[in-house]
Amino acid sequence: MRKRFYRDRAVAECGLCGREIWPEEGFYQVNGEIFCRDCLERYAEQFFAGFFREGTV
Repeated sequence: MRKRFYRDRAVAECGLCGREIWPEEGFYQVNGEIFCRDCLERYAEQFFAGFFREGTV
């Protein structure tokens, strides 16, 4: 039996902002966490914060 694809129901929720993600939207799944497209940059900044350095190399 095939699964039905419901367009009137959110398929996921963003792990950062909590926004519902709808079937026609894409999303990122990183290390088991789900993020909307708008939050990917914020996630990356948090993830790589420990590697940030100021000044010259």
